[in-house]
Amino acid sequence: LDTPEDLRYLLSRLKNDHIPTPVECRMLMQRICSVPDRIVNHCRVVAKTAAILASAVNRTGLDVDADLVYTAALVHDVGRGKKSHAEVGADLLEKWGFPEPAAIVRTHMDMAVDGTRPISEAEIVHLADKLIAGDRRVDLVHRFREKMKRYEKNPQAVAAVQCRLKTALKIKTKLERATGRCINEILNDTGRVA
Repeated sequence: LDTPEDLRYLLSRLKNDHIPTPVECRMLMQRICSVPDRIVNHCRVVAKTAAILASAVNRTGLDVDADLVYTAALVHDVGRGKKSHAEVGADLLEKWGFPEPAAIVRTHMDMAVDGTRPISEAEIVHLADKLIAGDRRVDLVHRFREKMKRYEKNPQAVAAVQCRLKTALKIKTKLERATGRCINEILNDTGRVA
């Protein structure tokens, strides 16, 4: 601690030591796990989307950890390419000492939604991931319709896709109720980006 800037940095790290920094996320994704660039780009767009949603939720007086949402979204696909990639990614983050983002990564594919509780960080990341295909925003119904078409000969896969669509729509409804705004309005309002 040689300068006031050093002290400010250390204090901010202590406040957020439960989550990796964006630089740590990038190192984990690119250098340690060698995640392909297209997946890294997808995660960046999901993180930006999740940050916008978290900011909209927080403007209503609710209190979600926007930093946790952002960093969990940055690394949500760190296990991509492996069987049960959500579990693999979560286990890796836990091993690295980041249990809170790990819990979010673990549920970014499948989760139960409790409509009686305030929207959570995990729900925001889950929804943001479903709103992004590759590096572009998509309509939920259209996205899942494409998946159902792809797996139409596999009833078990179709059932899983339908379940994921229901979950995403429940979270979308929950977020819209919490903010009093439709999702497209929130995401198109670039003047209020977090």
